[in-house]
Amino acid sequence: MQRVADAPGWAAFAALVDADNRENMRRFDARVAAGLLAGMRRRTPPADYWLIAEQEGGSPIGYGLTIACPNGLGLIESLFVLPAHRGRGVISAFILWAADRLRDAGCDALFIDALAGGAPARLYAALGFTPVSLTRTWVRHP
Repeated sequence: MQRVADAPGWAAFAALVDADNRENMRRFDARVAAGLLAGMRRRTPPADYWLIAEQEGGSPIGYGLTIACPNGLGLIESLFVLPAHRGRGVISAFILWAADRLRDAGCDALFIDALAGGAPARLYAALGFTPVSLTRTWVRHP
């Protein structure tokens, strides 16, 4: 894993975020997309974005985010792997690596921030995670 910390890393990260957005049909105009990426860049440790490669020194094929929160809470989120590399255990390996890293940082409770009913739910369950919330939706009634 390579922490996203320099200009080439952020360029690779931006390309992967763009691929993620296109796949999930999130259409942002260039200004909004640049603003979202700038917001991601402003997150600093304990929030770390990581580039994922299938082999050490290889080209990035995905990304993830880890956050060592206060009071021993570890968070893993923003998981993405290019479609051509899915089904090879890439995200499983990242989650296990991230869990070890967060435990080493003093986290004794680990969360994956994802929709409980989403496609990867079986993967998260196989790695020992259980859903604690079924939605991340907020509503405001007029």
